[in-house]
Amino acid sequence: MIERYVLTQKMHVGPLKAALAANSVLRWDDDRRELKIDGRPYKGDGDPGTAMDMLQRQADDHPREAWIRRLPDRDERSMPDTTTLTVPPVLGCLRAALQFCGEAFDVAADDDQREFLRRFGGRVESVAALDDVMASIANTDIKVVNQFLADHGFDIRLDPDPSAEFAVASVLDILVRWIDVANKTRLNGVDGGTFPAFMLKKGVSISFDADLHSFPVVSVKTTTDDVVNVSKLEDVPDGRFHVLDLVEEIRPVVRLSEDTRYDGVVMPMIDLDRQEDISYLCGMGSSGGNYVIGQAIQQTRFRMNEIGARAQSAAAMTMRCMSLTPQLPPHVIDGPFVLWIERRGFDLPVFAGVFCEDVWKEPKEL
Repeated sequence: MIERYVLTQKMHVGPLKAALAANSVLRWDDDRRELKIDGRPYKGDGDPGTAMDMLQRQADDHPREAWIRRLPDRDERSMPDTTTLTVPPVLGCLRAALQFCGEAFDVAADDDQREFLRRFGGRVESVAALDDVMASIANTDIKVVNQFLADHGFDIRLDPDPSAEFAVASVLDILVRWIDVANKTRLNGVDGGTFPAFMLKKGVSISFDADLHSFPVVSVKTTTDDVVNVSKLEDVPDGRFHVLDLVEEIRPVVRLSEDTRYDGVVMPMIDLDRQEDISYLCGMGSSGGNYVIGQAIQQTRFRMNEIGARAQSAAAMTMRCMSLTPQLPPHVIDGPFVLWIERRGFDLPVFAGVFCEDVWKEPKEL
């Protein structure tokens, strides 16, 4: 049974050994005895079960001065978790493998791989346009490739594999800064929680076409040629590549005339760090029939605050031998949103993601 509460006041919750802000949303899974605070799993050394028992008991005994207020039940699917799709490091691995062994990895073993190759199979060499923000390695020693990942600050590691002929890795690190430092603020999420945010005016343009997309599309210029585009979503469709499908659907809006109903934008800060599942690539073979992908792993980080945004992602693979005025209001991004970064000379988004409240928090640094 899952229950959701909003904290009615700022307080120190003794059993959690933590101070919580007013309007924090607590999601309690009684069956699993798991607690999320504003979408983030509680990882402290306190007892969340004891804490929830205490808060619920106090609310029952003192309803007028209750520390928590129960939120209405809702379909858990209405607030999905964040998903990202960062293709360049994956293509960087395939490019490094091609350069190392002379064979392209373009032989699909199942429908997922066929779909990947349909979308990206002809774009492996296109990542050359990102050489200033990407680095790759290919080596017969997996330890060398794992050290490459560690040297670039990533946690993922390839497992030892005596059957691997060689391994590859590719890392992307793109840092963009707003033209002007934004003002810190906070915004309310759909569940009643409040989140760190920033208000930005300089370098912001907003486009809208109701026939193409239900919400305005915000384009933010940076100190480089990179542009950060953001738009709220009505819902998040399922599918492995749905993020890029969303981007392609919304992209035409940014070429339209600017919407003048808003003065700047308010966006939540983001702090994301997670491993992505690209294991569906395992088993994809090379054109010469000599190699097959044995392992495929990826880690992605995205941080955004009042200064700018930073997208970092690493992918790694092993290759086995086949033989083996009035003042206008800002436009507020206060619900799930899609974000993508474009770079001149590269026709795919460098980074794309759908961001939900589970990662709306202020990063320590970019």
